[in-house]
Amino acid sequence: MANPGKEYLASSERRFLDISGAVVLLGALALPTAGASLFLARQADWRNPFIAQERIDAQGNRTTIIKLRTLHPSAEQGPVEIQGVEDSRKLPGAGPVRNLGLDEAPQLLRVVQGTDALVGPRPELLENLEGMYGADPKLFDELHAMYTELKVKCGMTGPSQLLRRELQHLPYDERILAASMRADMDFYPKATLEHDLAVLALTPYVVLHERGEQP
Repeated sequence: MANPGKEYLASSERRFLDISGAVVLLGALALPTAGASLFLARQADWRNPFIAQERIDAQGNRTTIIKLRTLHPSAEQGPVEIQGVEDSRKLPGAGPVRNLGLDEAPQLLRVVQGTDALVGPRPELLENLEGMYGADPKLFDELHAMYTELKVKCGMTGPSQLLRRELQHLPYDERILAASMRADMDFYPKATLEHDLAVLALTPYVVLHERGEQP
């Protein structure tokens, strides 16, 4: 039997949404991102405002993403930041850049290229994956088997990302990780254009009203 979610995720309809949405966002965010990059470069003693990070994508492959530098250069290889906790490693004034997601803006180029989608699970740091596995090993394995079966691409936003942002005012523990994994388990097998549009419409509200920030 055909899987509606799998068919939609691979459809030209979704690809059109990704390209058109990414192009619009790149145009809208170009000036703010340029301003943020100049400001952060100054805060980092005029070092390159962009950094490359190695992450793990939804298929379990290593991938490199480009972000705006928001941590002190000496701290970028340190322990992963915990959501909802003030991090002294941040560059002065970098908090709003992270809260608004401007540090992620360069990843829109990956959406245009087709590597990523607008809606999809975020490429994770290895430390984060270890935490997710520790929260619920069985659910973690089922989640990544689903990602592989449906060929889910990583994305800029998605149900798990929105849930983590909404719950960042709570103590960060295994329950939040497990809840975010279940959100993806429920979403992608039934994905439709309407579901993607709903996530994209909800994202600005959650970002502007959140109480914490993403690592």
